[in-house]
Amino acid sequence: MQNRLYNRYVKLKARGKTETKIIVAIARELSAFLWELQNKLNLPLPGPAPIAPIAPIAPIAPIAPIAPIGSHSSTTHRAAAPDPAVIGQARRWIARLHQTASSALPAPTWSGSSS
Repeated sequence: MQNRLYNRYVKLKARGKTETKIIVAIARELSAFLWELQNKLNLPLPGPAPIAPIAPIAPIAPIAPIAPIGSHSSTTHRAAAPDPAVIGQARRWIARLHQTASSALPAPTWSGSSS
């Protein structure tokens, strides 16, 4: 069978057929041969592959309930109010950063045709 299919491949190639057409023709002929062989020998049709059983998944530990918003539980932690001195210091730092960045920039130059 292998020699026969190879010879068919060579003949189709010599005729100038494309590689895709040759492969499809050979595959079609091979599948027809296998189908006829299966019918003549009365072999059962292949079914789906058996699926291996899946191992059971371990249960997930329960999650502790979350306290509702606004409840004053001993487990609820609130962020401390921001210190006004720290806020002022951060604002001064940001303003200084903006001033430094703007003064470090070169003066804009306009490129274009001068008349």
